[in-house]
Amino acid sequence: MRIVFDTNVYISAALNQGLSYEIFEKLAEPKSDYFLFISSDIWHELTGKLQELGRKKIISESVASKFMMNVSEAAKFTEPKEKLRVVKSDPDDDKILECAVSAQADLIVTMDRDLLRLKRFRNIGIVHPKTFSFMFPEKIK
Repeated sequence: MRIVFDTNVYISAALNQGLSYEIFEKLAEPKSDYFLFISSDIWHELTGKLQELGRKKIISESVASKFMMNVSEAAKFTEPKEKLRVVKSDPDDDKILECAVSAQADLIVTMDRDLLRLKRFRNIGIVHPKTFSFMFPEKIK
């Protein structure tokens, strides 16, 4: 299964040991049959947000750096070739859809209400981490 995480799921995983972290850890396992994809746009947004959280002393530089290294090892990079204009209320969310289309993803995991309202895009499911945990309980502790 091919999966794209929204930036907010990565941030949640970096900040605590909760559900997003558990899902990320399970999907990052080397022998997993789940594949995580990320684009450079998502990568840059994630890096910027972690740096901002570091300046606010919400996350340490070493924790953020280690997390980014884990992401780079766990996720496969894909570069979207198609620019989308789908989420009118927040066009910045389109980068998640672009990555998912490029990766030929089966699922997007997000906490973003605008994306969740879509439910599906081009046959790609869009779910909250809690929904993911119900759909694939074997992927959670």
